[in-house]
Amino acid sequence: MGFTPYYIAPAWLGYDNTNRIVVDANGRRRVEPNTIRYSVYPPPVLWKSIMDPIHAGLEPIPFIESPSVVSMTYCAVSGDIATGFCYATGSGWYKRSRIPSHCALHTSAPPPIQAAEPIAEPDDGAGSGGTPIGNRSNNDSNAVDLLHN
Repeated sequence: MGFTPYYIAPAWLGYDNTNRIVVDANGRRRVEPNTIRYSVYPPPVLWKSIMDPIHAGLEPIPFIESPSVVSMTYCAVSGDIATGFCYATGSGWYKRSRIPSHCALHTSAPPPIQAAEPIAEPDDGAGSGGTPIGNRSNNDSNAVDLLHN
């Protein structure tokens, strides 16, 4: 659906039937889903090819804003009005009497990621007290690299 301050017009291209019958080289039939295979998505091209001529010579004018409509940011995940924590948003127009609720999926910031405490080896009885794994030398065959495994 597209609109200007002068006109509103839909442009839809697609299939009324969601499946098609395909006959292969051997004459066998099979059902496949219909797909639109265009290099340029045609509905906006079609809409523009119709709307450009009927707007020729018309003076550009702004849209008239209604006091009963308001622009708001919505959450692209839930579709509700975005909170400050929604990471994917868009802008939409809403009747003041029909504004959706605020997004319930994104009500707070995710908890911060905290660095893990170094893990110490148990005392081997030799009095070494254990060495944190992250501080082991590269030649220790028992070393475990927690950050890269």
